[in-house]
Amino acid sequence: MVTRNAATVALIVAVVTAYAQPGLVSAQIPVLDVDTTSATGGFLGWARTAQSLATVAAIVVGGVFAWRNLHLFRSREPHVTISHQISHRYIGAKYVHIAVTATLHNNSRVNVEFRDGAFTLQRVAPVSDKEVEGLYAQVFVDEKQTYLQWATLDNARRAWEEDELVVEPGESETETYEFIVSRDVKSVVITTHFYNSRVLGKIPDDTELQDAPRRKGKLRRWREVRGPLGWGRTTIYDIMPSSDHAAAAGSAADGRRASDAGQEENDHHS
Repeated sequence: MVTRNAATVALIVAVVTAYAQPGLVSAQIPVLDVDTTSATGGFLGWARTAQSLATVAAIVVGGVFAWRNLHLFRSREPHVTISHQISHRYIGAKYVHIAVTATLHNNSRVNVEFRDGAFTLQRVAPVSDKEVEGLYAQVFVDEKQTYLQWATLDNARRAWEEDELVVEPGESETETYEFIVSRDVKSVVITTHFYNSRVLGKIPDDTELQDAPRRKGKLRRWREVRGPLGWGRTTIYDIMPSSDHAAAAGSAADGRRASDAGQEENDHHS
């Protein structure tokens, strides 16, 4: 594939160079200045015109090929970055409310529209040693999985109407989702994913979002659709009571003071 692409680029460059050099191929479609009254003159004039048209066609075809297959021009492809803002509070005697705000920032030069998304909440702690060993073996020993699959607490699907969630170039939009979990949960993994409607279209309600990429080849359009299937973000979040937060902050401050004191002592001895 690399060799074929390199050869294609070389061919395009050669054609453009030949087209631009005077004496090889005229830079414009020539005006017939031969004797068109004779059979020979008319043939030569039309041959020169056909040659120029063929050169222009080759350049156009080469440019289209480079655009579609070599990805030389990507200024029209969307690109989005996602950031998370997460907070929690205790409600009642048994539950914790978690709010997740996903900020979608459009870094590209085109509008990006979203029709489908997902907010997933997984439990990291508490978890038994047996579960941890099983997860470790799946990923690092048996290599059956490529990432740790923590127990899923909630998997919420979001859907938007046409033109409801559109992010303009250089701008940002936010989407917030709320979870309620047991107070026993101490640490969670939060994942958000927003699907590229330009590639996948509107995903039917009866289709699982994880199966959505399989639909890419089923879209009927005049050209092959290119671009990312979507954008996601994963954040690990620890749920701690206010007193624990204060204790953790105090411990961190004590650690920094001890480190600074040790550094000062080392500087003094040196």
